[in-house]
Amino acid sequence: MLHDSDEYRFVAVEDFGIVSSYNPRTLRGDIQTMVYLEKGSVTEIHIPIIPVVDGCITIRLVANTFIYGDKEEMELCTKYDGVTNFLHTPYVIDLINSGSLVLPDLEIPVPERFVKPQERQHLYVPGSPECHVGIVGDIVGPGFFEDYLDAENTLRKPFGSAEQNMYNFAYNLYNLKYLKATNQLKPERLQASLKHLNLALQRQLGYMNDDGSFSMFRDYQEPTPSTWVSAFVLRILHEANDRDWELDFFIETDLLNRIGVFLCTRQNINTGAFMEAAPLYDRKMWSNHTTINNQDHQSNFSLTAYVLASFMLADRLTGQADICKNDVTQKAQNYLELHLNDITDVYELAITTYALTLAGSSESTKAFYLLQDKRIESDYVYWANKVIPPNDIKTVDTIPYYQPRRWYDNEAYGVEATAYAMLTYLRKNMISDTQPIMKWLQTMRNTYAAQASTQDSIMALIALVEYAKLDTNRALYNIEVTVEATSMGNFSTSVSLDSSNWPDQQHVDVFPVWGSSRGRAQGTGMALMQMATSVNVEYENQILPAAEGKYFDIHIEHFNFTGRNFSIIEITPCAMWSRGDISPRSGLAVIELHVPTGYVVTNDVLRAYAQSGEVPTLRRAETYDRKVVFYFDYLEADKATCVKVRLDRWFPVANMTIQHTLKVYDYYEPGMHNTTLYNTWFLFNLHICQVCGSFQCPFCRYYNAGPAVTAPHVPTLLLSSLLLCCATLRRWV
Repeated sequence: MLHDSDEYRFVAVEDFGIVSSYNPRTLRGDIQTMVYLEKGSVTEIHIPIIPVVDGCITIRLVANTFIYGDKEEMELCTKYDGVTNFLHTPYVIDLINSGSLVLPDLEIPVPERFVKPQERQHLYVPGSPECHVGIVGDIVGPGFFEDYLDAENTLRKPFGSAEQNMYNFAYNLYNLKYLKATNQLKPERLQASLKHLNLALQRQLGYMNDDGSFSMFRDYQEPTPSTWVSAFVLRILHEANDRDWELDFFIETDLLNRIGVFLCTRQNINTGAFMEAAPLYDRKMWSNHTTINNQDHQSNFSLTAYVLASFMLADRLTGQADICKNDVTQKAQNYLELHLNDITDVYELAITTYALTLAGSSESTKAFYLLQDKRIESDYVYWANKVIPPNDIKTVDTIPYYQPRRWYDNEAYGVEATAYAMLTYLRKNMISDTQPIMKWLQTMRNTYAAQASTQDSIMALIALVEYAKLDTNRALYNIEVTVEATSMGNFSTSVSLDSSNWPDQQHVDVFPVWGSSRGRAQGTGMALMQMATSVNVEYENQILPAAEGKYFDIHIEHFNFTGRNFSIIEITPCAMWSRGDISPRSGLAVIELHVPTGYVVTNDVLRAYAQSGEVPTLRRAETYDRKVVFYFDYLEADKATCVKVRLDRWFPVANMTIQHTLKVYDYYEPGMHNTTLYNTWFLFNLHICQVCGSFQCPFCRYYNAGPAVTAPHVPTLLLSSLLLCCATLRRWV
């Protein structure tokens, strides 16, 4: 029996299996059906429902026999039609020098009405907009807003490689170190995080090779050790040991020594530069002196500085690793000093200056002066290869409205270069000079927790943690923020930040979603206020575009529905790097394909496809959260790379979403992206009996009399066979 609820309705099927796909007759109340069960048999019952509220609903089912009964409750979450646009507006509340501050209007980029007169296209999917204002004390970020922080919940990025898993590890680690250093770490948070760090470490060791190196992906047909990834792992794991938690989490010195010995073997003994045998996934590591079309990667300033910095931070190596470290770091230092005047790239100069400062080089002061000459000053101070425009401010009737951030094609570049520069300033105890740098890093947040991608975000986090640790007045800070929204009339909400909740982000939900938020802050200290808005759109021209031109081409080469009732989808997305004028190929590229509800492709099938070598540059394929993700070493210019996907209907879902996201981007510079959509009108037009999704359908009797399977508990299996008729609320509400 399906229990009555305010959250969903039962889909009724008329005589002879007649039912509408778009507007079926629905019933409310307890719905019962009887099933005859032979001894030891199993019968699957599909119960079609339609959610009538958005978000998550709770479904209650009961199964009774003459001798036994059982009941189950399950949660089912639904999403709106269309492709989601994410928009973010960061703002720093600075009450260090003033006791109160009138907060500016943060514009919500959603019109009050979803239609325009005489226009057919909706401006957005009605009901889909969401807006939340997050407020947190200090300048590090929102802290542990999830039990475990990863690239998905901090960046909305997948994490299917060694570097990305190490980012997850590092993000949690440095938040722990920040809380510990500022006496805000609670025992329960420490224990929960250490448990996750242990699991992340075990996952990381799956990428380790016998020689102590780490490969970017597990599925290479031949070992492909990466100097860059190995240096990153050494840097982060060395920071993880702490006497206060070594009984619960501990990194063996032998593990660090093995990584160090491997890195020693990657140095050119003649020049002192470090070499990379694996593909250069991050274009910032290419360096001006790196040749792409052959194996001549010996002269690489950025990689050499990266490895040198990792070695200098890893000061607890022992034995052979310590001996070779002393030798290779001196050679690397000499190499960078020798070529210091040859370095013209801003990122190379920033990371080289940082590495030479760590090494105590006599040339570090010269490098620092060169770095200062490269800074860009606007409202704040930052370093980049070209100007990154400040976040827009629109003035209406003399009132400034802060606009959401736009994507630029050098965001990750600028953030990472600026983070290295800020760390250098902090090493030189130039604290007052770092505040405008710190504030610029805050303006570059694209989510509550991070900036553009993994490398830039983790370096920004490290720089912000080091800055925050120097503030000794934190215990005295107390801020009260009052938030209003024009769409909510006279309603306002106050958020208090003090020592009891300083690192914990507080949320204010804005509904209806339109207009702007504003408010006032008073007290003392610094805080971050950020507004996150999302809205779904149905047309390609409404998808947020890349900031400057098109860096990738993406299209669907083959799209076919086969099988009974379109039960099989065959789709071949193709992508190509389109900026051959910049470089002959992209960095690590990712294709994300969102999958229609009810269709499945398994991870073992995708992994076998990646391992097959059918697509030479495809290194990993995975599925989660209703999307398929493909990772490529790179995409070439003027040559499309295609992947084949077969999706099979596992769950009979009818009248589903029409639009689905298809996107490609450079993982380490995601401002270089192309997002589009593909339509599945055939699936939208299917009604519930065309997918055999109800026990009422007269022509799908096999659903009620399937072959027996071994089951420990038949009633539980009966209850688990609930069908969601429509996963897309807009079509029914």
